[in-house]
Amino acid sequence: MNTKQLSKRLEYIGYQSWMPKEVEQFGNWYLRFNGGVTRRANSVLPIGPPKESNMENAINHVVNFYKERDTPVLFQMTQYSVPNALDNTLEKQGFAKRFPVYVQTGRISDISQRDQSIETEILGAPTDEWMKAYELGSGYKTESMMIRRSLMIRSSLPKAFGTASINDKLVAVGLGVQSDEWCGLFNIATIPKHRRSGAGTAVSYRLLSWAQTLGASKAYLQVETENYPALTLYQQLGFESLYEYWYRIRE
Repeated sequence: MNTKQLSKRLEYIGYQSWMPKEVEQFGNWYLRFNGGVTRRANSVLPIGPPKESNMENAINHVVNFYKERDTPVLFQMTQYSVPNALDNTLEKQGFAKRFPVYVQTGRISDISQRDQSIETEILGAPTDEWMKAYELGSGYKTESMMIRRSLMIRSSLPKAFGTASINDKLVAVGLGVQSDEWCGLFNIATIPKHRRSGAGTAVSYRLLSWAQTLGASKAYLQVETENYPALTLYQQLGFESLYEYWYRIRE
């Protein structure tokens, strides 16, 4: 599988792992809406030809979809988005390029093992304590937590909620979602005063070990290109960037 094919596969798996409350499938464009919480869940994923062959009409359909929901128009783009001319067309229409993200991958067998001194656990659902640690570690607003929790649990794919504790205190959390040979890592967050303790590494590895028991052999994650602490963590784990995605937004 070449990079183009793999990127489309991972974009689709990522979409299935982070399901918004509303999706309109417009050919092979997926119009996602989730009340404005998270860009991925409130943007178009154009991984194949749209239902409308005229690109201008297809873009207008998207604009109307989000206008009806009083939400900014966002396209989640890669160099392989369809049609090929979509990104240039959006730029000409005034859609700015924002929020670049690396998609990184690695073989689970090659990923560095965790510090055995940090206690880790797998949960079937996010508890209140898990969500509080995620809120503190991520810095997201308290009022968005219930919507974020719904995003985490809505997918029908197998998923696990990992924790890492130091001195019996929960200090890091993360979400793993398994799809065939792939495990996606999401929402890895460490409480600020425990960063650089190895807790984020420990919870990541525990989630990958969980996915391995279900048959996963490879892992992927999405990380903003300027999130240097996270990039350092994932580099230490053994992840490498495969491709990049970004958003086109009309400002």
